[in-house]
Amino acid sequence: MASQQFIPPKQPVPQTNIAIVKEKLRELGNGPYTPEQQKQKDMLLNVLASHNVHVGADTSTSQSTSSQSQVLDKRALQELVKEVDPTEQLDEDVEDMLLQVADDFIENIINTSCQLAKHRKSNILEAKDVQFHLERNFNIWIPGFSTDELKPFKKSYASEAHKQRLQLIKKSAKPADSKDKNKD
Repeated sequence: MASQQFIPPKQPVPQTNIAIVKEKLRELGNGPYTPEQQKQKDMLLNVLASHNVHVGADTSTSQSTSSQSQVLDKRALQELVKEVDPTEQLDEDVEDMLLQVADDFIENIINTSCQLAKHRKSNILEAKDVQFHLERNFNIWIPGFSTDELKPFKKSYASEAHKQRLQLIKKSAKPADSKDKNKD
């Protein structure tokens, strides 16, 4: 599959996608949660928080959602810039644009990962859905989440006809090189 260039959406995330995330939260229930279910719940809550959507049924849910309105805030962005270059200062417009790109990137990942889970005929978003999307479309490998089997190294096998053409090219290049050397 060819890698695709990420183009941030120009529109807000459709309400149907938010409805899907809310439905997945309802399916998880009120707990107790396994570690994987807790990760999934936190990820879904972060998606809702990034859209300033509050879940009112559970008070702990609405409190955690309201405290996390963005995945990356301006203070964290400034700290990240200082780590790269302590003398660099970003304009406010640049900060806003970078924050928007980060939010759009997260939205893209969540939406596509939910579609992958749906394609698997599953109602549960799993880490492998996110991992698959990141690996295939952005060539991003998540440390700590390895696939079940080792990825085989793809060797490009040249056909016999291709090898013969390469030999002809090499043979035709040799006499030309020797003529050039004799002229000097």
